[in-house]
This record gives sequence, structure tokens and C-alpha cells, in this order.
Amino acid sequence: MPCDGLSSPSLLPLSQQDASEPLYRGAIQALVGRRAFSELDQAADSARASKERLGGGVWKLYVLYEVVAMAGPDPELISDQLWLQRIALLQDWVAANPSSITARVALAFAYHGYAWAARGGGYSDTVPDAAWDVFGTRIAQAYSTLLEADKLPAKCPHWYLVMLLVARDMNYDKDQMRALFERAVAFEPSYYLYYREYFMDLLPKWGGEPGEAEAFAEESYKRIGGRQGAFVYFEIGTALYCLCNDNPQPTLSWPVLQEGFAEIEEKYGATLLKLNRFAMLAYLYHDREVANRILTRVGDNWEPKVWVNRSTFDLARAWAGVVNP
Repeated sequence: MPCDGLSSPSLLPLSQQDASEPLYRGAIQALVGRRAFSELDQAADSARASKERLGGGVWKLYVLYEVVAMAGPDPELISDQLWLQRIALLQDWVAANPSSITARVALAFAYHGYAWAARGGGYSDTVPDAAWDVFGTRIAQAYSTLLEADKLPAKCPHWYLVMLLVARDMNYDKDQMRALFERAVAFEPSYYLYYREYFMDLLPKWGGEPGEAEAFAEESYKRIGGRQGAFVYFEIGTALYCLCNDNPQPTLSWPVLQEGFAEIEEKYGATLLKLNRFAMLAYLYHDREVANRILTRVGDNWEPKVWVNRSTFDLARAWAGVVNP
């Protein structure tokens, strides 16, 4: 979508591309702080209808839900008091507007995060029994809230994403998860986060077979087709190959991953996060030329959740032959 009269978001300076999401997050957080429930409903309705994306291709709708539900990679780092305050606010929103699909989906999303705050991010055998009990209770709250939301006339693509999260935690079997994924894609084919989330169920740690997640990435690329198929392929690849895993051995097609990044850059604008992810893939695929080019653009703006630690980032820069300014 053209921005500020320019023909493509990719023509914006990188700093402006990266600013778009924080600015939007700040605007939504301000509405939350003012308990402006009607305005939050309007913002969500607008994001759903327009399907507008921010820099890097992320849906505005997803970012809105992430802000209002305090969703993030480390829910256990948020205090219990803050979780309870946010859940109470979302419950007030539901009470103020019972017909709001956004309020109920956000509440379910928050219950899911609150459940993982109790569980923690460690391996299952490290979670105490008492924590499992709390986790189960909160996941059940998320599930019942989703069922209530599903009765409303209005529908929302994010409902399916939260349902995919909750269904995994409720130990849906493989056929059930695939059926839910197919329902999600049928409802909103372009909500690419379904693909990025569903592939997790195909990893060996979730009961999948070795190579099954990669096969799903290939299937998705062919299913969607074209540059958007490559975009989804890239999104799966950057989630699949993580430096947090020991010695990842990537097997997805490097040319298709590059095509997916090109689609991001040309259509949505490449943010620093996506640049870091692409550079990390170039490093894993031993493509020194691409790594040099992208890491030069990244400069010193390394992303910890991509590189894990600064020493790995510096090692990649040295290997790629990036010259310090």
C-alpha cells in the first residue's frame, strides 16, 4: 500500500520503516491506557477490513492484539499483578461491549499468555505439578472465551491463530490440528501467521517427524504460489532455523528464501528485524556475498532474538568480511 505518496513502502528510509510499528504500538497502548474501548474496536475493525500491513509485512491486526493482550516471547517476565490488571481491563471491555469480537479474542489471547506465565518457557519435565494445574486452568479459560467469541456474528482471523495456540496446549492430535489450520486458511488465506504457527506442530519436539516441518514449508510455497508463497516460505524458514538451537542444519531452498525476502523488501519494506533474520539465514547457508551485503546494511543494529548473543553476530560479521565503519 502506498505510504505518504510514495509508490512502495520499500522506498521509505529504513528508519521510517522501523518506526511504523512502534508508532502504531504506541497509539494502541495509549488507547488501552485511556480504556478507550470503542476506539479500540474501531481500530481493530479498520485493521481487519483493510488487511493493512506494517513494515516487514506484519499485519496491523496482529500487532494490535499483541499490544492489548500483552503477548510476547517471555510472558513469565510480566508480573502477576500486571497480568491480572490487564485481564480485568479486557473483561471490562467485554462487559462494555458484549458484541465485540476483538474484546473476547484479546481476552482469550491474554489468558493464553497468562497460562504460559505460570508454566514458564522450560522443557515440560522442568515444570512443577502445581504450575501444570494453573496452566491447565488458564488454558481452559482461554478456550471457553474463544467458544464465546465464536458465537458472535462478527468473525476475526486472529481467533483462529489463538485457537491454534490453545489447541496445541490442549493436546489436540495431528489430524485435529491440521483440520483447524485448514479452517483458518479457508477463512483468511493471507493471514500468514497461521503458517508460521502451525509448522511448530510438525517439529519433533511436538510429536512431528524429522523433516516434516520442511515438507510443510515446501507444500505451503506451492499451495500459495508466486512471491507471496515465497514470503510465507521465508517466514517459516526464519522461525524454523534458529541460532538458539545447537548447530541448525538448514535444508529449505536458499533461492526461494531469497525470493521471499525480496518480496518483503519490495512490497512492505525490510525492517531491521527482517534484515537480521535474512542475514542470519545467509550465514547459515554460507552465502558470504549476501551476508556481507545485508550485514553491512544492518550495521551495529543487531537483534538479540535473532543472534542470541553479540559474539555470534560479531563472528558472522567477521566471516562475511564486513568492514567496521
